[in-house]
Amino acid sequence: MFNNHIKILSTLLIVISIAYGIDSSSSLQLSNGNKNIKIKPGSTIKLNGKECLFAGFDVKKKAAGFIMSGSDHIKYFNLEEIKKIH
Repeated sequence: MFNNHIKILSTLLIVISIAYGIDSSSSLQLSNGNKNIKIKPGSTIKLNGKECLFAGFDVKKKAAGFIMSGSDHIKYFNLEEIKKIH
């Protein structure tokens, strides 16, 4: 139980540091032609059916970073790998 609290706290600290360290240019903007959605770093979403936190968009890698639920590492996805976002 104590281990679980440490994991939750460390994930929260990572998210907070990411949210303060990434500016709005790292937001992810999605469009279907009619509607635009802007996802800010630190937002909780479902990516390809799995819950995660959006960490930001890395322009150099041309990939979006996400922290998957239960993890404390950022995983980068190329835009082609993102099939569905809730």
